[in-house]
Amino acid sequence: VLLERYDVEAEFTVTRHGVVYRFSFPEGESPCLLLATQTADLLSVDETTVEGRQELTGDVTGYFCLRFDRPSTGRDPLQSGLRLCFDGSAPLEVRVGVSLIDVAQDRRNLENELGDRPFAQLVKEARQEWQAALAQIHVEGGSETQRRTLYTALYRYMGRMQNITEEGRYYSGYDGRVHSGEPDFYVSDQIWDTFRSAHPLRLLIDPRRELDMIRSYVRMFTQSGWLPRFPRVGGDVPCMLGHHTVATIVDAYRKGLADFDVDQAYAAMRKSVAEATKLPWRNGPLTALDRVYMEKGFFPALRPDENETIPAVHPFEARQAVAVSLECCYDEYALALMARELGKEGDYATYIKRARNYRR
Repeated sequence: VLLERYDVEAEFTVTRHGVVYRFSFPEGESPCLLLATQTADLLSVDETTVEGRQELTGDVTGYFCLRFDRPSTGRDPLQSGLRLCFDGSAPLEVRVGVSLIDVAQDRRNLENELGDRPFAQLVKEARQEWQAALAQIHVEGGSETQRRTLYTALYRYMGRMQNITEEGRYYSGYDGRVHSGEPDFYVSDQIWDTFRSAHPLRLLIDPRRELDMIRSYVRMFTQSGWLPRFPRVGGDVPCMLGHHTVATIVDAYRKGLADFDVDQAYAAMRKSVAEATKLPWRNGPLTALDRVYMEKGFFPALRPDENETIPAVHPFEARQAVAVSLECCYDEYALALMARELGKEGDYATYIKRARNYRR
């Protein structure tokens, strides 16, 4: 990217827990950088390294370690951050490690993944990794535009979920602890958007990673007591409506991806359907509106111009009564199928009957 105001060329490449930036300044100008620190705490600053931490979502802290390819010749604290100046007109490289665990893990991530390996080598390795991922689907025919569209969509699908495991350990925002000795832990999903096609696609082309994602969802339940809808690094965000993690897990199980704690997963799915509120953009236990659905088979709407009477209803998102009812039916249908698979005939009878509530 050309930073036009300063005529500086900015490049970067990445590893799993690291970034290398390279800044090329105009000939004859010495490099200067502004490190914005308004929301970060600097823990250590010397001529070649800056370490710090930053509060992320929830109670999660992110740690970072910046290492410059040559000593800084001046450091000026400003209201907007820390200004660093360097001698020489050669491109300036900044190697950055990140961690959700602690500074010591951060340093190891930087050393293990970046070290002193050349910028061009890291670019090549990142490109090779993406090429291997995209090559999971091979197409023939069509136009160049159609192939570009397909691989662009494939690239975007691979942005979720995100593996936050670091050398066999991970910090979970679901119980506030660091875990080790477990399969890779994935967060950052938008299940309302991804259950329809992203997760089923991954079942076909990358089942090992999909299995780790299913296991991650089950662990989120054991750590927090609830099956999340939009799992972020700091915990669940109750975006959209429905509990479609249920459908994702059932789909995987019925297609043969069953190497996870099935009993725990079923308990999690059943609790989401039977005990969690169905209100859009809300987490928590059942409300009076949910009990109407349980008893009468539909989620009640307001009459035209009627004011809301239930404080738990989101002031902007409202009740969305028809959409909520339909999405609940879908989840209950999925749960019924799982109950039948596991020989739970009583639950099957209950939830296959509720699955027909769309008729109301």
